[in-house]
Amino acid sequence: MRKKYVVLAIAVVSIVSAVFVGRAYAPITPALDDRTYQFNVEIDGVVVGGFKEVDGLSVEMEVIEYTDGNTGQTTKIPGRAKWSNIVLKRGVVGHDEITQWIMDTVKGENIRKSGSIIMYNQDGQEIVRYNFINAFPVKWTGPTLASGNIAIETIEIAHEGLTIQ
Repeated sequence: MRKKYVVLAIAVVSIVSAVFVGRAYAPITPALDDRTYQFNVEIDGVVVGGFKEVDGLSVEMEVIEYTDGNTGQTTKIPGRAKWSNIVLKRGVVGHDEITQWIMDTVKGENIRKSGSIIMYNQDGQEIVRYNFINAFPVKWTGPTLASGNIAIETIEIAHEGLTIQ
């Protein structure tokens, strides 16, 4: 009976270790072989980092109502597309290409870039690529600094459209 508990404990420790050490996630690229990320961000064709969370991949269409003057019947037609800002969350990595892009924007430089958010499966194969165009950073939130907490920064970028590959 005791052997069963030991074997079970070893199996649980192995699974937990794989998840927390990152073996549950696939390697993203040879240059960024931090297996804790399942999403890479590519800006102007260059992978700039791995991210723990990506949000804001959405579009909302305006609805325009047209009422026929003769019949009074209302018809709804699609209007302009409104793209949500993309929100990226990652552990603090220090100064990198994205941080420089933010600092350049703060200085008043209008540097628009295109890029991709790439999602991978556990085998490291690309599942989907969300391509964004004419993007620029609009918000950076630094980490909450407290002992024992993981330092997470948030980067928000506005863009003019997404395509899904």
